[in-house]
Amino acid sequence: MADTGSTERTMLDWLVDAVNFPVSEGAARDILSARGIAADLSFSESTPRERDLARADLYVWMCTSPTRRGDTSDSDNSWSHKEGGFTLSAEDKDRLMGMANAIYAQYDEEPILKSGVKLHSFGIRKGKRCRLL
Repeated sequence: MADTGSTERTMLDWLVDAVNFPVSEGAARDILSARGIAADLSFSESTPRERDLARADLYVWMCTSPTRRGDTSDSDNSWSHKEGGFTLSAEDKDRLMGMANAIYAQYDEEPILKSGVKLHSFGIRKGKRCRLL
């Protein structure tokens, strides 16, 4: 968290801690900056709209992050230790995108459209024959 010299939380502090997911200060600063919100703005001085939209942008950032982040593990003989890391499933990302889009809709902002490729398999079927003249 950023050290502001006071006990008042800043928007940067709040956004980094808004989810149970590792968010770097750099990413949080970028999200706030894109919304025109000063990172050192006091949380209590921010508007609900600023907080909600920054949180929605954070959800979208999480959806575009890697699905799995590294964990570390050590082992020696029969002893082992594993720490860190996380995995976001496709369901988690769909849920986060839905939450973000609900916030965007509340403030009449364009939703983030779910993109993807759908593959339709029609299998193998007999072709039509043409009669030659």
